[in-house]
Amino acid sequence: MKDLARCGERPLVLFDCLKFLSSRGLSDPDLFSGVINKKKLLQLKHMYENGRRPLKGNSAAKVAACDAANLLMLWLGSLPEPLLPVEHAAMLVDQGGEQPSFDNIKHILLQV
Repeated sequence: MKDLARCGERPLVLFDCLKFLSSRGLSDPDLFSGVINKKKLLQLKHMYENGRRPLKGNSAAKVAACDAANLLMLWLGSLPEPLLPVEHAAMLVDQGGEQPSFDNIKHILLQV
């Protein structure tokens, strides 16, 4: 997975996953809690490592939203450091059961 999180390069897998999920996965309440299809996940990973973009174009029709979500989680887990320091991530989680507002998220991100 190290190839998917190369330093200094535009993370196409991140952009493709986010765009794919925003158009096809946001209405799925079980998006990140479903069963992981390891074979499909490894196939997607391999395609990105070889310069192909399976979440873009006609080939995206063959990809399930949960597979794109799992690829995103795999990519995030491969980063050398978390995107948000733990102390800031805790601020997002500790919202008393409420969804964090855009202003709260913006404030936290500006502190990073």
